[in-house]
Amino acid sequence: MHLPARRYPRSLGLATCAAVIVVLTASPAYAAPGPVSGLAAALAPNGVRLTWTASGTGDPVVRDVTGLAAADYPTGRLVAPGGTADCPVAACAVDTGFSDTEPRTYAVWATDADGTTSIETTIDVPVLPPVATESVLDDPASVVLAGHPLVLAGHVTRGGLPFPGAHVWLRSSVLGTTTDDTLAGLTSAADGSLTFSLVPVRSRTYWLSFPGDVYSTASTSVARTALLQPQVSLSVSPSATAWKQQAVVSGSVSPDLGGATVAVQLWNGSAWSALSYRTLSSTSTWSVTVAPAVGPHRYRAVLLGRASHLDALSPVATLTVTPRTLSRGLSGPDVLVVEKRLAALRYDVGRVDGYFDNDLRHAVLAFQKVERLSRTGSWTTAERTRVLRPFGFVPRFRTSVLSVEIDITRQVLVLSRHGVVLHVVDVSTGSGQVYYQEGVRQVARTPRGAFRVYKKIDGIRISPLGELYKPSYFYEGYAIHGNSSVPAYPASHGCVRITNDEANRLFSTLVTGTRVYVYDE
Repeated sequence: MHLPARRYPRSLGLATCAAVIVVLTASPAYAAPGPVSGLAAALAPNGVRLTWTASGTGDPVVRDVTGLAAADYPTGRLVAPGGTADCPVAACAVDTGFSDTEPRTYAVWATDADGTTSIETTIDVPVLPPVATESVLDDPASVVLAGHPLVLAGHVTRGGLPFPGAHVWLRSSVLGTTTDDTLAGLTSAADGSLTFSLVPVRSRTYWLSFPGDVYSTASTSVARTALLQPQVSLSVSPSATAWKQQAVVSGSVSPDLGGATVAVQLWNGSAWSALSYRTLSSTSTWSVTVAPAVGPHRYRAVLLGRASHLDALSPVATLTVTPRTLSRGLSGPDVLVVEKRLAALRYDVGRVDGYFDNDLRHAVLAFQKVERLSRTGSWTTAERTRVLRPFGFVPRFRTSVLSVEIDITRQVLVLSRHGVVLHVVDVSTGSGQVYYQEGVRQVARTPRGAFRVYKKIDGIRISPLGELYKPSYFYEGYAIHGNSSVPAYPASHGCVRITNDEANRLFSTLVTGTRVYVYDE
């Protein structure tokens, strides 16, 4: 039996994909129809795929008989039988050794109805053009939050059918740039699908690129874009501070976007306004130092968008600025407020000039004594709170003329008329300690009772117990006088000490005959 192989030159390669030329030749040794018919060939992803219709009892045998005479067909190269993963039906075989460089001839053996085996048919496979492929990348999430994964999915088809085992490149470029790069090499699954997960650090476009092979054309998918949404942190340290104290508003940006710009904004009560612009450091951090006025202050940061990333907004953080603790030596509008408030309450603050001097310190001490606050001489939250609703000093003696009350318990001197407070002064009275004068044991006690000013000295009197500046005597040798030391507690030998500056201001008021009432509360 001789079945000549029919050959087709390259120039006859068909323009359509998977095109084959089939020549069926019945064996002359048998008149009965053979069990194999409908033999056809097509390109598969890994070779040529042969299919037929079999009616015999045995499995057909397929050989590559290219260039062989019919008598030599049994020596042809054996082709993988059907029933494999590449060809899951019995009437099918895949020649993985197929090459598109030359035509091929295949012969098929099968068992006839009478139980004999013969060559039933041959097929010539010409040079075939690669089958068209299509790469498709699905639309990913349009916006990806920094630090979160982006899942890219797609598929590859070949001749309109799923293309398993295709080796595809996932390529990408950062928005705003002209340079692209390869992110990964992927292999399609049995259904032609592809997936890849990554954590983006810039806004990018992505596409699939299949380079093609001898069996399949190259293909590139439509590019898809995923925009990066950075995250911006913000904190204020400390979160609460006193006026004129500094705080630091700072934060960071994720991912690393060194060189980008952050606008630090402040809420002005009706809208956000730019406080400062900061360029991100190499570690994507930023900071700004603030020292705002008293009150709550809200801050936020806005990362200005670029092609490589979107705008981003930080959470809002609040800095609470409380009035500072005021003490001697400080100055400012807050000091001026205290001076004016205490002066309105009739405390002697001296000059109202916004400077916390010794006069203001003693005025604060007098206020603390009257209001029964800690005697510190400093203006704190306790004083700010109390001054809004003070208890005040209520004169015990309501005379029609100017009178002086010295409250030993509270250590204050108060001038009043008709029960109305005119002047409140910080004093230090007798300490209650024992001392000796000219060998005589004495107790440093301020006399209690009702007295009158009976003598005044406009100058300094040197006594055995020390200097008395501008004394106004009200009982024996006891006087209201200036002294360089007026502590917040009783410390004198019995006189009523006031500061020298206070003595200058009070001396002319304490005329001879002025009533003086000294008592314990």
